Parts: sequence; structure tokens; C-alpha cells
Amino acid sequence: MSADTLASAGQRGREIVLRGESLRGVLAALSYLAEEALPGSVVGFTLVDPTGTFISDAVFPSLPPIMYTV
Repeated sequence: MSADTLASAGQRGREIVLRGESLRGVLAALSYLAEEALPGSVVGFTLVDPTGTFISDAVFPSLPPIMYTV
């Protein structure tokens, strides 16, 4: 990844955060941004509860919905 690509991604990431999106919206947008910069990847975020014991949420927007069912 070039320095220009990384700088552009950083600027776009800041713009996403500053728009005031929800946390899930920000994480989804950042996931898509990373996937764009890293072709062939699937990017997401796993959030844990404050104790670090349980997964409280997961945001992997490129995965099919069936992956979210338990």
C-alpha cells in the first residue's frame, strides 16, 4: 500500500467519524475502506463487554447475514 493510499484512507476515515455516524456505522464504513485498500480481504470489528469476557457485538459488513445467526 502506498503512502498516498494510506493518507487518503486516513482522511476518509476521519470524515466518516466526523459525520456523526453511529458506532456500527463508523465501524462498517471503516471496514469497507480497509477492504478497498486490501483487495481480497474481509475486514470487521469484534467488540467485547467492559470485562473483556463476552463478545457484545460484531461488525463484519461484507459477510452474509447468515454468519450473524447463532
